[in-house]
Amino acid sequence: MIHGACGNGSQFELLAGEARIRGWSSKIINLRYHGVPTSAVDEKDLGNISILEYADYVQEQVEKIGPCFLVGHSMGGLIALKVAEMGGENIMGVILMGSVAPKGILFLSWPVLVRLPWYIKAFILKKTWKISPAHARALILNTTKPETANRIIKNLVHESGLAGRQCAFAQIPIDKSRIKTKILVIAGGLDRMAPLRVQIKIANLFRAEFTSIEGSDHTMHCNDHWKSCADVTLHWTESLARDFIARQRIISVPYRR
Repeated sequence: MIHGACGNGSQFELLAGEARIRGWSSKIINLRYHGVPTSAVDEKDLGNISILEYADYVQEQVEKIGPCFLVGHSMGGLIALKVAEMGGENIMGVILMGSVAPKGILFLSWPVLVRLPWYIKAFILKKTWKISPAHARALILNTTKPETANRIIKNLVHESGLAGRQCAFAQIPIDKSRIKTKILVIAGGLDRMAPLRVQIKIANLFRAEFTSIEGSDHTMHCNDHWKSCADVTLHWTESLARDFIARQRIISVPYRR
């Protein structure tokens, strides 16, 4: 499970807990400098981290884990796509939740665009940044109950300026011909950060399955709609896992003349 910009692994705790109840083991990945005390963050280093560096780190984790599904939220969705593009038989499927768009799809929505001036300097100079509480409530928590929103905002962290720029301006190309696994795109019906129209375009580009969580904003994996998001995710992974196991059994049957 790969979190989004300014996020950390705590956002996936509810989904991971539901997965455990259903018999799945899961690994929540904290990207570099996420999920650590502020005192442990090298701001200059963090500001220069790219999406490709994040993807390399996730790829290393996948190699250690073995066969798995990649679940990515927002920036984490773009990272998951890049890892899937890198290849590897260990990736059984990819789930994108309110994903950042790859190069070729216009990502910036009007609500994001009007707030971009607050962050553009950090993006250009590769400085760290963090979404403000007011902008978080307007863009990623616009349908979330105040108490839940406050909990999510409390756990937001600083993010890479370079990665932020690459996400905002859709600068990361993904070669869809190199992705050999199935993809599920989950959209928040009222998402202002990664709007429905963008998620539909992503699904069409990668010929992915698509669904939306009605009434949800950008944080469908950890807001008041998390259970619906978990149900959709786990139903899809369980279905693909059965197919994956069946294929492995077929492949392993010895050929006899």
